[in-house]
Amino acid sequence: MRLTISKAVSKVETKFSSPNRLNSDDVELINGVNEALSRLRARRLPIIEIEGRYLDSRLAWKVGTYREGVLYRIVALGESLALNWNVQNMLGCCLPARALMETSALLLDFEHELRKSVAASDLDAVNDLVTNRHFATRDKKWLEAHPQAEAVNVLTLIDKLDKRLVKNARRVYDLLSERCHPNYLGHHAMFGTLDTRTGTTEYSESKDLEGNSHAIFACMALIRLVEKCIGRLETEIDRVADLQRS
Repeated sequence: MRLTISKAVSKVETKFSSPNRLNSDDVELINGVNEALSRLRARRLPIIEIEGRYLDSRLAWKVGTYREGVLYRIVALGESLALNWNVQNMLGCCLPARALMETSALLLDFEHELRKSVAASDLDAVNDLVTNRHFATRDKKWLEAHPQAEAVNVLTLIDKLDKRLVKNARRVYDLLSERCHPNYLGHHAMFGTLDTRTGTTEYSESKDLEGNSHAIFACMALIRLVEKCIGRLETEIDRVADLQRS
């Protein structure tokens, strides 16, 4: 078997638009995110087979295949967010934005833990980590037979992201959750405007555009962090392979 390095065939790229209301900093952010998302999309592999560093290092293969699956998820979430952003569907933005934040926090934490284990030359810890992340679940039936696969609580990951890399990440996540859930911020406050003098309520799909934008921008920016992480993991895969061969 061999490792195929040709790039995945992709549909037409989906990019974030820049509405006229945005200031220059917001436009610069969107341009940078579009470039990062395009590079992430292009580096996806359609297939990974066993050759080269994967030929004599199953652990490197496990890390590589895990990274690839998460990369596909990041691109899919980024494109979903862009599609909803471009039509000003704020509820549609909040749902993939929150998932993007969760997935980014997961991948960045994985890199952090992997680098610690590799630095300590602890292949058992590497194996435990990547096996857990590969098969992570909250399904009780599955966990009865495979307790080592219990998924890390997403709030734990968000708190780590807040502490290590992105200040106020937990606050942004909590606000997004309020909008994703059928709570006040996710229905009336998102779509309705009450005239307290007359009792008349007006509704609009994009009513809370300004109120949601700061959280959406925070999640967009994570795409650039993730791109750097994906690149650094390439080096860690080589280090894992070297460790297992030594």
